Amino acid sequence: MDSRQSSRSKDDAEGPSEAFNTTLDVSGKQVSDSASRKSHRWFKYDSLPGLHQKGSVSENPIQDFLRSAAYDESAPYFVKKDVMATYVKSCAGYCVITYLLGVGDRHLDNMLLHQNGHLLHCDYSFILGQDPKTYLPMRITEEMIKGFGGRDSDNFAKFLVFTGAAFITLRRHNNIHSLLSHINNMVHAGMGDLSINQPPEEAILAMRGRFRLDLSDDDAMAYIEDVVEKSITSKMWRAVDVMHSLGKHF
Repeated sequence: MDSRQSSRSKDDAEGPSEAFNTTLDVSGKQVSDSASRKSHRWFKYDSLPGLHQKGSVSENPIQDFLRSAAYDESAPYFVKKDVMATYVKSCAGYCVITYLLGVGDRHLDNMLLHQNGHLLHCDYSFILGQDPKTYLPMRITEEMIKGFGGRDSDNFAKFLVFTGAAFITLRRHNNIHSLLSHINNMVHAGMGDLSINQPPEEAILAMRGRFRLDLSDDDAMAYIEDVVEKSITSKMWRAVDVMHSLGKHF
């Protein structure tokens, strides 16, 4: 056994590895299985063997990471419930606020995941609809959805509820007035994306338009869910990530 294998065996022995030597069905119940595990070099624990989505084993790096920091053998997906709840809520919150503020340059290097479940966006160099590449209104990926447990999971349903609730809440008159007033007060601050790269009136009107005040609350809920769906299935995001990765080498 080489040193790398010895180190890996030692890590497994120190952590709660017993649960990872069994196979899980979709509901999370353990069933006997001696199948070998696939390796993820960047996580302490491998993706749980036998955790299936639509009949095939799913690679799930987000759940692997959360399990390595917040393992709970009694919780769904072996991730502490409060950590998973934080992950779901933070995904929903960032989806809505980055959409409304028109935050650009949302490639994967600008998205971080904390051990407590918080999804964090960083680098706000481009806002209010400005983007160095192609502006896309929202960033939510299939991998992030797998972190919930997939599209058929309760967590994904909760994510959609939280996203809709946040959007509806921010569409209330006093919230819109407050947000637009803050933006208007910053017109003379010399922000490139507010008063240099585009006329401030256009930036403010575009932000107001993203609230879709022409829609009823029910229609607004359907609208924001459609924005989420288009973001998940967008092939343009993959092109943006490829362009960003290539750009780092030049």
